[in-house]
Amino acid sequence: MHRENGCCRVRKQSSSCDQSRLKLGDRHEGLSVITSKFLEPMSFLLMTLPIVAFLCAWWLTTFSQGEDWRVGFLKAAVLWGSSTPLIMDLLSLFSAIRPATLASVWSLSIIVSLAVVRRHILDGRENPIRITRRLFALPAGDRWWALPLIPVAVIVIATGVIALIAPPNNWDSMTYHMSRVEHWRANGSVIHYPTNVVWQIYLNPWAEFAIFQF
Repeated sequence: MHRENGCCRVRKQSSSCDQSRLKLGDRHEGLSVITSKFLEPMSFLLMTLPIVAFLCAWWLTTFSQGEDWRVGFLKAAVLWGSSTPLIMDLLSLFSAIRPATLASVWSLSIIVSLAVVRRHILDGRENPIRITRRLFALPAGDRWWALPLIPVAVIVIATGVIALIAPPNNWDSMTYHMSRVEHWRANGSVIHYPTNVVWQIYLNPWAEFAIFQF
């Protein structure tokens, strides 16, 4: 009798423990769902900051120096491309390569660009919409200049759709590019780390620096 009562007590305790574990599992699952729903739009917002920063730099280089919009695009690309490794190296000194710090840096660059453009507009007393139309005006007359842009647009759109929908799955990305980025994300720094894939350490890192921004 005593053994049966003891067995019943053990079964009741184990069943209660299982129920509590199930409840905790349900709670954790619910929290993970809520967190993912909250972080998905936030991650998309953070991903757009480097793009907005580039557009602001493009507008700034075109407007402040009165350049053609194509020359301004090239200058903005050089500025964005040279500032990316500088940001990564400076943040690495403090092991501070995190989404929050990168978002802060790009937000600061956007604010500075808009402040400079605002000052130019106030000094010149010109309408920003009119300035934008003048600086980014397309060639007048012959419309055949737009024909070469069609295949370029198709390539850009197709590449963008593939990048958004399909995750990286080729050998080079799995063993080198994305692995490198994930190591940096985990370490908060771009310093060397132990790995048997040695080309993650010594090959040119700029492409991965750019990937890390998104």
